[in-house]
Amino acid sequence: MLDRGVHRRLPTAAAEAASCGESGNEGTADEIIATAKNNEYWQLAMYCAAVAAGTGCRSWEIKNLHLEDIRLTAGTILIREEIAKNRQEREPCLMALAEWGLRELLYRARQLGASEPEHYLLPLNLRKSRHWSKKTKQKWDVTQPMTTWVKSWRKLMEKCKMRGFRFHDLRHTFRTQGAEAGVPLEVMMAQLGHMDRETSLEYVHIQQRAFERAKALIEQEQAEIVFAAKGGVRSNPARATTATAETRIALPELREHHDAKNLRRVPRSSP
Repeated sequence: MLDRGVHRRLPTAAAEAASCGESGNEGTADEIIATAKNNEYWQLAMYCAAVAAGTGCRSWEIKNLHLEDIRLTAGTILIREEIAKNRQEREPCLMALAEWGLRELLYRARQLGASEPEHYLLPLNLRKSRHWSKKTKQKWDVTQPMTTWVKSWRKLMEKCKMRGFRFHDLRHTFRTQGAEAGVPLEVMMAQLGHMDRETSLEYVHIQQRAFERAKALIEQEQAEIVFAAKGGVRSNPARATTATAETRIALPELREHHDAKNLRRVPRSSP
């Protein structure tokens, strides 16, 4: 199961291309949040980005969420089969960042009049619709979902010096973070829904790269131990002292385990 710990990291401007899309390098979300909070027009995009970065969901999946699809107590949301790319219903887990974004969006939806389970989380702004703006004086329709936040997202990214970073790239970033964290492919597929063969292979490749980096770091830490084991002399006495102390700490545990095994082997005395 996915770890729902706090994910405060979002992509920075240094986005690098990947075969399955763009995935940004990790950086703090502080700049994005601080920038968006200064502009009411950008706040909606920011909250939706938090949901995408904390679930890996697509933009149209977020736009089509009903109030009843949000299950904060269970820590999941429901993606209905009619809006899923592979037409299969799923329940992605919510990372802490996504939960924060959803709570803000729920508050906004209620302020706009959404109260029934079937109402949309992101009501349609009729004033911005060429069709509806001429037919009604009503501003919000909670029975229809909003259609786009492309302009506000683009301007927010420009302000954050992340020009060219698409909203959909948050999905790639979530997938990359999962691969580097060692999340199994089948778990990630259950979270994200449809993943084609090329994307699946890329996911495995990212995991392998992450393992190679971890392997190099571990071997670097163990280099002197291996050298000494082969008959060499350690060049760092402090490390040797630390290792000896660690060995001494571990020895009583081994002796205790050994004694426990011996106790089980003591033959019963004859009556």
